[in-house]
Amino acid sequence: MSVLYDYFVACSDGEAAAMIEDGLDGDLLLLELKGLDPHDLVSVEALLTGAGDGTISERGHAPRIVASLHDNHNLVLALDDELRDALAGATTGKLIMVAASWARLHALVDQEDVDALADLLGQFAWLAREARDDSAHLYCRVGT
Repeated sequence: MSVLYDYFVACSDGEAAAMIEDGLDGDLLLLELKGLDPHDLVSVEALLTGAGDGTISERGHAPRIVASLHDNHNLVLALDDELRDALAGATTGKLIMVAASWARLHALVDQEDVDALADLLGQFAWLAREARDDSAHLYCRVGT
């Protein structure tokens, strides 16, 4: 059984937490993924901002649990607003550079991998811009 990650925009922790029992509302801005753990985005924030992973973690920027069910097998996590803002403000060129660096961190060497990561970051940047422009936040629903 694989883990599913649904990244979405919500105005508050309470609104996001409701998604754990109610399911994701069809009106939500949503990015559905398999295999991209929200904790991996700490590296993305570090690459976008120039801060180290340790610095990001020390600042408390790791995803934060806002709701859980079934002994933490289903979670809703809040992502840090600084990650949202860094993604929202990133240019396409910056996202491509970050994708290449991120690929090296994960020992991915094929150009297809870099291109796929750049596309993924572009989708995250779109979601982040929507959240920032609506004074909302990024969240991730984790489930099996």
